Amino acid sequence: MAETIVLVDDEPLIISSLTRVLKSAGFPVWGTTDPREALLYMKSNEPLAIISDHFMPEMTGLELLAAARLQVPHAARLLTTGSPSMAMLSDAINKSHVHFFLEKPVAISPLIELLYRVVDVSHRQRVVAAPPVERAASINDDELYEAARFLGP
Repeated sequence: MAETIVLVDDEPLIISSLTRVLKSAGFPVWGTTDPREALLYMKSNEPLAIISDHFMPEMTGLELLAAARLQVPHAARLLTTGSPSMAMLSDAINKSHVHFFLEKPVAISPLIELLYRVVDVSHRQRVVAAPPVERAASINDDELYEAARFLGP
């Protein structure tokens, strides 16, 4: 089981830049420009967090994170976009159950601090070792939301 941060963005430069920065902060990272490839990766790997851009040609970030929620429900889901709207934010929360919404350009220091907290919460959820069906039902989103409180409004 790979405890990675999964990055998905249709811009290769963003994937390579974020991969370099997050790896230097100590995170194991796997990235792709193809959301379908990310879903295949998550069939055999259980990431701690998924960071996805919203506007991509083959699938939106909301669609990807909604599908990822079914495959790896314990993983934190972060959506990035350069063009946020209230409708998108509403769908992110109500349909895709996104934990964090980050506007591009993403500030690196707060992202790294957020990921340290998210990974800690996600890792603690795994250590509790509930049976698989119970684990999916006992996800505590409040802990993940609490991890982001330091970002403020």
